[in-house]
Amino acid sequence: MSRFPCEFWATGDLMSRKVHTYTTTHLVWCMMMFDDSVAWYSDMAARHPALPPEQQRRMLWSLMVNVVRLQCWQGQPWPEYMRRCRETLAACRAGSAPIWQTGQDNYAWWLQQTRAAGPAGLNRRRDLVRTLRDRLLLHNQRMVIRIAHRKLPRGLDYGDLVMEGNLGLIRAVDLFDPRKNYRFSTYAHFWIEQAVTLAIKQKGHTVRTPLSALNKAWKEQKEHREREIELNQDSPQSSPAWGGFSETLSLDDPDVSLHLSDEQSTQPQAQLDARRLVEQLTRNLPERLHQVLALRYGIEQRDAVGYREIADQLGISRERARQLEQEALRMVRKDQATDRSA
Repeated sequence: MSRFPCEFWATGDLMSRKVHTYTTTHLVWCMMMFDDSVAWYSDMAARHPALPPEQQRRMLWSLMVNVVRLQCWQGQPWPEYMRRCRETLAACRAGSAPIWQTGQDNYAWWLQQTRAAGPAGLNRRRDLVRTLRDRLLLHNQRMVIRIAHRKLPRGLDYGDLVMEGNLGLIRAVDLFDPRKNYRFSTYAHFWIEQAVTLAIKQKGHTVRTPLSALNKAWKEQKEHREREIELNQDSPQSSPAWGGFSETLSLDDPDVSLHLSDEQSTQPQAQLDARRLVEQLTRNLPERLHQVLALRYGIEQRDAVGYREIADQLGISRERARQLEQEALRMVRKDQATDRSA
């Protein structure tokens, strides 16, 4: 019997069934050959349902064990394992540690067993690693399709989103550590969604926008929403930074002029009225609180700044700047409620 229950299960159960394996290259080749790649992916997902969590965990254990053994045999172990292998081997040679230790941290035993194995045994391990990896990819196709479907329509074809999601799934299979106490589906969901979202950001526009500019726009849009929630605005406006990325114009549209105008720009009189309204709402605030709101929201011809800049200008901490902002907003809301009741 093998020293590793997970390895015994994999070699005794999986290999005896002679499961047909689809390598990653084969998956990509099928995507190119089939016209309807989405139908092919759906068929694969229907024929390979999700595995129980415990079965996935045993497969991932076996995958990790055999990958480490193969890398040790090639003389290229994982960096975090290199030091522990050398220390354990040195202790074994000195007689201060037994050859076999309980648990999954006996890298010396893995190293010795792998080096002692013949070419046929190493080839079997390679086939086992490939089989385990491909089965994990196939049996998690439903999760990839579900995440890709939730992101539609976002500027990419459904098949492209599924392919990008599979790249994230491959990354999750390679990086998952079964020694952690969490499920593989939770870990893989993060990598799949990250890969799909990144593909939408980078490839979802006709003219490619730098990722740094998109991230900046997303950040400003999030801050804009937070400000609207804090001020209890009933009709939120779109973030100015994000507006330039969300509007698509067609060159085939005869009604579009070559001289584009900024339709979202605010008229000078409306800007003046809004500024007067803000100044009226903040007139009863103490000087310090008025200054915090003016810096935070760009009142009195100032540019809006963050908590760090407010803290630097007033000589306080960022947390104190946030507290002063909340206090000022509470006073503004209280004054508004008093004026309405009167």
